[in-house]
Parts: sequence; C-alpha cells; structure tokens
Amino acid sequence: YSAPVGQDPFTTQQKLTNIRNAKKDFEGLQEVKDFKEIDARMDILLEAQKEALITNNFIAVDQAIITTFNKITDPDSVVRESEYARTQSDQSLLNRLKGTVKAWAAGGPGLTQDDRDSIVRLAGLFREVAAKKYRNARKSAQSELKRFDLPTDVIPDVEIKESIEVIERGGGSFRRNEDGSYTRV
Repeated sequence: YSAPVGQDPFTTQQKLTNIRNAKKDFEGLQEVKDFKEIDARMDILLEAQKEALITNNFIAVDQAIITTFNKITDPDSVVRESEYARTQSDQSLLNRLKGTVKAWAAGGPGLTQDDRDSIVRLAGLFREVAAKKYRNARKSAQSELKRFDLPTDVIPDVEIKESIEVIERGGGSFRRNEDGSYTRV
C-alpha cells in the first residue's frame, strides 16, 4: 500500500507503535547495554575516587575500585578473591611497596593514589569507547527512523556526567599536592 501524495502513510497509532518498537530495539542493542553498564559502574568508581581523596581508611574504597574495575573489564564474571588480589599484584614493585606500607597503616589491599587514579582514568577511557559505539548505534537508529519520517529525537544521546580530569583535580573541592596526596580546599 502506498499513501496518496501528501498523505501520511501511518496512522497516529501506527506511528506511536513504530516509535515504541524503535526505542525498544535500540535499548536491546549490545552497544547500548554495554554503555549503560559501564556508565553505571563509572559512577561508582568516581564516588570511590572522591572518597579516596578524603579518607584515611582505604579498605572499602580500594575494594570498590578493584571490584568495579574488574566488572567493567569482564561484566559477566563474578569478581573473586583471586581477581581482587591480582589487581594489587599487577602494580609496579615501587607502587606495591608504597601501597603495602599504606595498607599496613590504613588497611585495604594497598593501592596507592596513583594506582587509583590510573584505574579510574582507564575506566573513563573504556566509557568513552562505549559511548562512541552507543553514538554510532544511535546514528543508525535515527537514520532508520528518518527513513520512515518518524521523529529521531526519541533515541537519546549519552550524557557523560563527569570527566576524569575533574576528579583528578579533585572536582573543584580538592587540590592535588606535590606529593600526590589531596587536600580539601
């Protein structure tokens, strides 16, 4: 069936159904699921990173950073004690020594602030890659909607809430000292 010239080929109900189906199909794409998963975990990492800047006890902070990062790199895995230990053992020797001394003093697996910064920055890079894939999927979905003269703004863009650089500088609330530690401003 072809609609007469100047007449919309879809009824209002058909348009709504097509839009709803397009959104559902988009949300079901692996690229979209991956981005949402990484983005949610990134929020956890950023909060843990902020806490690392003001706490003197790193047990929960380091555990959150390690387990969350491991879930980003392998979302379907169960983070086991061996993976938790492996992240700490993969550090450079000097960082391990610094971290071990700090761990004795404050508890935790012994990550240094540089280790925490590095893990969070890398996770941020993973999020950027996932966001690029999401945006490519979005562009494709919008092209399909446009082809049928349906609104394209129903497919949302990603919004990255906070950049790693802001956190590294302390989110405006902290200052990084020469020795690598942070001080509340």
